Amino acid sequence: MFKKGLTILACTALMAAAAPDLPLSVHAASQEATVSSQELHIRSGPGQTYPVQYTAKRGEKFEVAERNGDWVKVQLPDGKTGWAAAWLLSIKSSQSQSSKGTAESAASDLRMRTGPGTGYQISGTFPEGEKAAILEEEGSWLKISYQGNKGWVAKEYVSAALSDKAFTPKTGKITATALQVRKTPGTGNESKGILNKGETVQVTGSRGDWYSISYKGGTGWIHSDYIDFTSVKAASSKANGRTGTVSASSLNVRDSASANGKSAGTISQGTTVSVLEESGSWYKISFSGGLTGWVSAEYIDTRESTQTASSNKETLTILAGGTNIRSLASTSSSIIASADKGDTFQVLGKEGDWFKVALASGQRGYVAGWLTDTGGSSSPAKDSSGQTIRGKTIVLDPGHGGYDSGTIGYNGTLEKNLTLRTARLVASKLEAAGAHVIITRNSDTYASLQSRAALSQTNHADAFVSMHYDSTIDQSAKGFTCYYYNTVKDGKLASSIHDAMAANSPTSDRGMRFGNFHVIRENSQPSILIELGYLSNSMEELIITSEQYQEQAAQAIYAGLNQYFQ
Repeated sequence: MFKKGLTILACTALMAAAAPDLPLSVHAASQEATVSSQELHIRSGPGQTYPVQYTAKRGEKFEVAERNGDWVKVQLPDGKTGWAAAWLLSIKSSQSQSSKGTAESAASDLRMRTGPGTGYQISGTFPEGEKAAILEEEGSWLKISYQGNKGWVAKEYVSAALSDKAFTPKTGKITATALQVRKTPGTGNESKGILNKGETVQVTGSRGDWYSISYKGGTGWIHSDYIDFTSVKAASSKANGRTGTVSASSLNVRDSASANGKSAGTISQGTTVSVLEESGSWYKISFSGGLTGWVSAEYIDTRESTQTASSNKETLTILAGGTNIRSLASTSSSIIASADKGDTFQVLGKEGDWFKVALASGQRGYVAGWLTDTGGSSSPAKDSSGQTIRGKTIVLDPGHGGYDSGTIGYNGTLEKNLTLRTARLVASKLEAAGAHVIITRNSDTYASLQSRAALSQTNHADAFVSMHYDSTIDQSAKGFTCYYYNTVKDGKLASSIHDAMAANSPTSDRGMRFGNFHVIRENSQPSILIELGYLSNSMEELIITSEQYQEQAAQAIYAGLNQYFQ
């Protein structure tokens, strides 16, 4: 088949070589040619006998100037023109490239490229502070026109993206542990400060993947991946009608639900307030004859909580020594006490996977549900038979190891290190709940695929979870994928963990898929392989290597296993 292809190509080339003498030239304005071969020589004339002027890579795009037989004349980055074989191009009518906004360079001599990626050739530079018209957007890249030169620049190095669309201001809650607020949109731009997880902000506009927010009396920019609007809506009316008492000696009242909100005064310990609204970890209160403002919920004791405590007899038992009791239902909130294995607490309520408990000191705190046993039907570690997850044998398989590094991230992250980190986090949660956990490798060592599957089978594992991180040449790809081999054997486990990841992961859901991987194909026990995100995507690499994401992913896998055993 290869020889036959060469023969056809040679014949076509000979036909094309004769084309210059034929009056077949046609104007091809408003057309765009995309290179479809791995590499394409662009020549000084319409035939293979002409010298090469430029070598293009797959995916590069050019404006078509005219056509001559099987050759097309294209506009080159340096302003010159050249001829390319039409059969190695994908040609389509281009949309009008009117300006979609203005980009301003935020980097010194920002490189412009012939295509949307660092693998494409440099076609010019875009000096810091200069402005250019935006023509097109593709993934994390923008096509711009600067002083007559058209090329692609990375979004993260420009301080503006696509023109703002009509936007209705709305309130959102920060989901990252510590989120940088930028002066202008872009990860490489100057920071104005940090927002903590759970803080609420007023979003005033959008530009590409960035939101503008009200911040310290002005405007700041945050990435859209780290804000959640649904939870704020759901929580906004939870607190209506409650009253509470200030527990801090002096409590700041602010004009917005954020520590960065402008102070509107203070109220003293013991002051009675009415709770009008709840947003994340903040209460909007009414006090002193109708004055309103926002205060940290941590320092308001609500009467409803006290009444709930008197009627709720449910208790929980701590499963692991050194368990932290926190001020809010989050691993990023402050620690107010530490509990020993076997300690019991009265349950006041539940927020997601966290229990609100009463401490001996009179304080209220939160403890992670995966570190407790409530002894009742609501325990997160119960299965349908009434037995806990305690005693279940679960094999965790951190992919790669030793000389097998796995994929290497855009910023240099080694997959083998990240999978081990994730597996250890999952193991700690399962062991705290009483499961028998086996890890196929507990250090940077190589383990064969055969030994990993065999370890699951010889230990009669109740579940086998292989953890990996993905990579592809498409640097915009992102999200997690859950793979199974046998629907009957693995389907329920895959579905449980997939659904838990979809509910808890900040990355995109790429769904459940059949996967012909050795560790699940040659495994007689219920088994899955999960790809937890793309290290080849520079933005996603920053997300999935963060403590916040690692905790979320580990918690989701733990929750999925709990669901599987129910």
